[in-house]
Amino acid sequence: MDESKDARLAERIKGLMALGITRRQCCGKLAIGARAFERIIAVHSIHYPKRAKAALHAPHSPRPAMQTTNIAGQQK
Repeated sequence: MDESKDARLAERIKGLMALGITRRQCCGKLAIGARAFERIIAVHSIHYPKRAKAALHAPHSPRPAMQTTNIAGQQK
């Protein structure tokens, strides 16, 4: 384990976290495994949420009601 490399990765992890990148995407962009990621955030006291907060997501809009027709082709 190279401490200077881990320190550089820790800074990049903080930057990607600020962009809203998921943990898995972060590992992919940095070409590191999940265990290395977990070790680095633990050693450098980085709180990287496992899941985005619901308030950060756009609210879901309800789907428009579907019009149905009966066998005779009349709308209900």
